[in-house]
Amino acid sequence: MIFHVLCFETYDSTLVFWVMGNRFAQYQSEVVHVKCNESLLSSVVWCIMSLSGNRQDMKVGVLALQGTFIEHIGILRQLGVEAPPIRLPHELNTLDGLIIPGGESTTMLRLMKSFGLIQPIREMTRDGLAIWGTCAGMVLLAKSISNYEMETLGLMDMKIRRNAFGSQIDSFEVDLEIPAVGEKPFHAVFIRAPVIKEAGPGVKILSCLSDSTIVAARQNRLLACAFHPEFTNDLRFHSYFLNMVSQKLSHNPEDRILQGIQLVS
Repeated sequence: MIFHVLCFETYDSTLVFWVMGNRFAQYQSEVVHVKCNESLLSSVVWCIMSLSGNRQDMKVGVLALQGTFIEHIGILRQLGVEAPPIRLPHELNTLDGLIIPGGESTTMLRLMKSFGLIQPIREMTRDGLAIWGTCAGMVLLAKSISNYEMETLGLMDMKIRRNAFGSQIDSFEVDLEIPAVGEKPFHAVFIRAPVIKEAGPGVKILSCLSDSTIVAARQNRLLACAFHPEFTNDLRFHSYFLNMVSQKLSHNPEDRILQGIQLVS
């Protein structure tokens, strides 16, 4: 399959790309708006995946032992991705990515131990599986917890504080600046949320509250956020994670990319 990636206009620091693919009898095309050069490659790759059908071939599981797994599955299916609920170790084998949802972290951990999921998830992460933890899922990804003694998956180099804002009645909503998902603020829902107290040198901070409290971060193919994107109609954070997954899937030796770039001032 051949793809043509044409940059045909710039305005207000926005590049507009026309991506055409000839896998089918007639050309299909998509337009992608890219706000900064840093996100250019992943955005173009995402268009190519959509045209080539790889988006439908993607399988992103959601840990379904407890918590908000139904909401995540619904959003992934809305984005055209196969999203099986994951409860047993063998169900991990065919995944391209995994979401660990919000819920009650100690309950989720106990069930993960009972179902024998902890070590397989650790091993698959070492093999390159992309994982996203939201709220309680972020707690489980962390290497350590500052205010509670509990085992975690220990995958991300960060220290977490559980229930950092108080009890359920202290839940809140706020618009966050998250440049990685776009210029428009992201409406975030915090429910008994944790925060990141410390992050290692390999962890990229994606978003903070107005007082500089860290609430979203990425380390290679691991993503974590303290809030619940699954409780909003904004699909950008899920799309961002799918971009992370796609970076592993996009290298098909049978596909060629032809780039014709002409910037119009």
